[in-house]
Amino acid sequence: MIKMRTRKIKLDQYDLPQNEVIQDDPKQYSQYSKSIGEIMICFSELEYVLDKVLVESISDRSDRGYMYIKGLRMRDKIEIFKQLGLDYINIEIEHFKLTKSKLLSIISKLKELNTFRNRVAHANWMTLSKDGFVRTKVFYNNEDGQTEFIEVKMTEELMKKYIIKIRDMTFFLYDKVVI
Repeated sequence: MIKMRTRKIKLDQYDLPQNEVIQDDPKQYSQYSKSIGEIMICFSELEYVLDKVLVESISDRSDRGYMYIKGLRMRDKIEIFKQLGLDYINIEIEHFKLTKSKLLSIISKLKELNTFRNRVAHANWMTLSKDGFVRTKVFYNNEDGQTEFIEVKMTEELMKKYIIKIRDMTFFLYDKVVI
């Protein structure tokens, strides 16, 4: 699991930037745009391969399999993959034996990648600060009645590490799991 730096920011009465934002720096803005796009494309490939795994496990006809998974969120697909994977525990298929620990490791990695993808996709990129923090979640603190933001430090290095992890998982699923 890749370690991400996060911080909580309390909202004062008005939502004003806490730090200087990068919107006015075209070079830095462009770098983030490229990495965000690459993450989204790579994740789309991963989701496609997972869809193929599910569709082929559900039915010998792709159209029937897609009828069942259409409209599902990625986390739901991961849960179905886990349930279907339990049927293949300790069965060797083409020199690959799926153990329960391997399956749970795959599930854990898929969940981590999905969480990261959601942070990237739903981040408020207009709040990206020069020190690399971007808002990824808004919540209401019931204890003190304040609105708070969770910010994640999105560095080039962090995004590149996740791009590699997403690609590795895509290739693994395609190579070892696609029927």
